Amino acid sequence: MMFRGGEEPEGTYGEAAMRIDREICRLVAERDRLAAGERLHPGAERVLAWSKEFGVGGLSLRNLFAQLAATPRLEALPPTPEGLRRVLEIMRRVDANGLTVTLTHCMQYVNASVVHCEIEAPGRRVAYGSVVLEVDGTGYESRHHHAQGGGGKWSAAFVIWPALPDDLREVTFTMRQGVAMEPPAETPLEIGDPLVFRPVLK
Repeated sequence: MMFRGGEEPEGTYGEAAMRIDREICRLVAERDRLAAGERLHPGAERVLAWSKEFGVGGLSLRNLFAQLAATPRLEALPPTPEGLRRVLEIMRRVDANGLTVTLTHCMQYVNASVVHCEIEAPGRRVAYGSVVLEVDGTGYESRHHHAQGGGGKWSAAFVIWPALPDDLREVTFTMRQGVAMEPPAETPLEIGDPLVFRPVLK
């Protein structure tokens, strides 16, 4: 739950809770130093075992470790795309690891870009956050925007900011494995090696 400035959560927050929370903060900082930028995740089996051992809800722990493993940390919220300017065709396709992924088009807004893709992954599910789309060059942020579909065919979109250039021919996109931010499916999507969508030759 998110609290706005000046609002307090319900309940009594005392010294005992503060000591625990300070220790949590210390441990998170220590874990970040240990990770050194890598995605550290204990795996679904360990999370399930700890859920039973400590009597903590499995969904809560899955969400917790998904956040801890996220690299980089989602410190900044993506902007809400505003002022649609144009739609750019991309149409780049990669077949690898039993997957077919096609970057179809990019919607150019004043403050951001939204890149859409089609994923063919027979028998697998694209959970929110399970894939990450990166852009070459410095200064770009990207977040998984949404995914929908079923039966092994999915549509996904990623918000990228600041907005990409209108000429995408020399832009390289890379899709990597992310960390699902929801309960894992029975057969979650696993990309394996990163999928690289190379620039279009002139």
